[in-house]
Amino acid sequence: MFNTLSYAKILEAAGVSRAQAEAHVQILAQVVEDDVATKQDIQELKTELKQLEYRIVIRLGAMMTVGFAMLAAFLKLSGSN
Repeated sequence: MFNTLSYAKILEAAGVSRAQAEAHVQILAQVVEDDVATKQDIQELKTELKQLEYRIVIRLGAMMTVGFAMLAAFLKLSGSN
C-alpha cells in the first residue's frame, strides 16, 4: 500500500514545500489507485473466467460427441464392406 504521509514527509525533508509535497502525493496516489485492481474487480474476473471455463467444457464435450459419432459411422460403413 502506498503511504502518502511518508512520501510527503520525504519530499519535505528534501526541501520541497508542503504545498508541492501535497500536490505530488495527490497525483501519485491517484495514479496508483487507478492502476490497482479492487476486490470487486478480481471477483468479476473470477466470475468471467468461470463462465468461460464452462463454455469451453460444453464446446469440448459437443466436439467429442460429434467426433465419436463420426468415428462410429465410419466404423459402421467400413465394417459393412
